Amino acid sequence: MIKSASISKIAFFNAWWPWMEEAGCRSLILHGWEDMPEIIPSDIDFAVSGVSPDQYLEILDRYCAQCGWKLVQVIEHESDALYAICFQRGSQHSSIVLDVTWDYRRKGEVLIDNGTLFQGRWKPNGKPFYSAAKEVEFLYDFVKSASKGKPINEMRACLKPLFEESPDRCRKSLETWLNRKSGVAHQLEEACWSDIEKIYKSSPAVVRLSHSRRIRMKEVKLYLRRVMEPTGLIVSYPPEVSSESLKQIADILKDAFRWIKIESRGVPLIRRWVRRWRSTLLLIPEASRGVVDLALKNKLDSEELSDDVMSRNLASQVLDYMSHRILRQRLNLPTIPASAE
Repeated sequence: MIKSASISKIAFFNAWWPWMEEAGCRSLILHGWEDMPEIIPSDIDFAVSGVSPDQYLEILDRYCAQCGWKLVQVIEHESDALYAICFQRGSQHSSIVLDVTWDYRRKGEVLIDNGTLFQGRWKPNGKPFYSAAKEVEFLYDFVKSASKGKPINEMRACLKPLFEESPDRCRKSLETWLNRKSGVAHQLEEACWSDIEKIYKSSPAVVRLSHSRRIRMKEVKLYLRRVMEPTGLIVSYPPEVSSESLKQIADILKDAFRWIKIESRGVPLIRRWVRRWRSTLLLIPEASRGVVDLALKNKLDSEELSDDVMSRNLASQVLDYMSHRILRQRLNLPTIPASAE
């Protein structure tokens, strides 16, 4: 199979947004876009519409193949909200984390619907992507901060500049949301920033966001998927792999997992399965007993092999396995034998 040459991370980022639009997937970056693409954050928060989650992942997988990258991990942190982690093919192992949502959902509850997120989306001058309208960005950051229980000073740092830039539109956006969520009429036409802070600290509709959780059918299906298709990985390593190589492997793969655990001895079966369910990469010695997902092999026969070369080769084996797992489990596509790559 002939693969496309691998493009850079910035080129991958820039071409992704028009690619989605051409595929019928509308998108917008929710916040923090001003320095992109010169500075690409650890994860990119954006919303999409017009496609289902499975269709979105198929679009992303095709795009990765076109660009010489590969989709290796999908972690659903909420129903219809997921991290998709992509890695550059080859030895560079550059990565990008795409945090996509349809509605803004937290603890099983839709806090901002998709239609609201897309109201007034616009394309910043000289950027390849669309952004949320300023008042939508304000509402998103307000609700997200409240639902996570962030202290007032953290909320103020990101929200006050937005409010001062477009006070009337921000007031109206928050007023509409409060009226819908609380069922109580709010009048914010003349609200100043100190009034916004009071609402953040004491409004019942806002305070309850950090405490409530709703379990509906979508959430039940999400939990079942986590059990049936765990995103963690149990990997054994051969005895010649040094502790330095293991640390380098962990550093290369850190974006692909929530946690990485390196063990020098065997791990009980129950703990292994818990790690798999919790999106953890568990690295254990080859001599350990028990089932593993992947047994790493040193395919580079050289006694003078450097830790760096060895770690990159072993990390590539993990990424190849994960890419095949995504095709098999999530996209229901045939996998490509390693010998054909």
